[in-house]
Amino acid sequence: MYRYLIFLVLLLTGCASVIKPNVIDNKLVYITDGVPFRLSMPPATWQNRFLLQHLQTQVNGEKKQLLFNVEMQADGISMVGLSTSGLELFSLVMSETQDRIQVSQLPLIELDPKYVLADFQLAFWPVELLRKELPSLTIEVEKSEGSLVRVFSLKQLKLITITYSPNEKYVDDKYGYNLFFEHHIRNYQLSITTLEQGEI
Repeated sequence: MYRYLIFLVLLLTGCASVIKPNVIDNKLVYITDGVPFRLSMPPATWQNRFLLQHLQTQVNGEKKQLLFNVEMQADGISMVGLSTSGLELFSLVMSETQDRIQVSQLPLIELDPKYVLADFQLAFWPVELLRKELPSLTIEVEKSEGSLVRVFSLKQLKLITITYSPNEKYVDDKYGYNLFFEHHIRNYQLSITTLEQGEI
């Protein structure tokens, strides 16, 4: 784990002069029009853990790739997004004690770190917790051809589908799933592969 932390620190230092700092005033995002979702601290099962993941996005047919590292503790979450060549694209820090999110990112990056974190939480937080946070939605868990599928719906309208598949490196490990995330209303897809994961 420490080699990844050192790698990230070096990248943060090298890119500090071009990263644009910003403060987001609250922890609220909208899953779709009229459906707010408040970003939360990690549940007990995700505290004191890190994930290094490869993300491929497809928005209206256009594909992009990046890496992101997430570190989670009881009182906060930090996320760093990197290009596949190692250039820092954004960083995000969310603390339990402040109703603000600290975000830094390169200008012209068409990616909202706040929504990256929201999609991460929709994918990995327990369903029971998400049902409390999103009372207007129906969240179902299904099995399809050996994979688990989460389906988020609003009055029979399917909003988001998340399909989980085993990771060859982390077979039978609840923290190491690969997943395919599809937002049916906003027309984007995410393919996420876990490269490294463990305790902090």
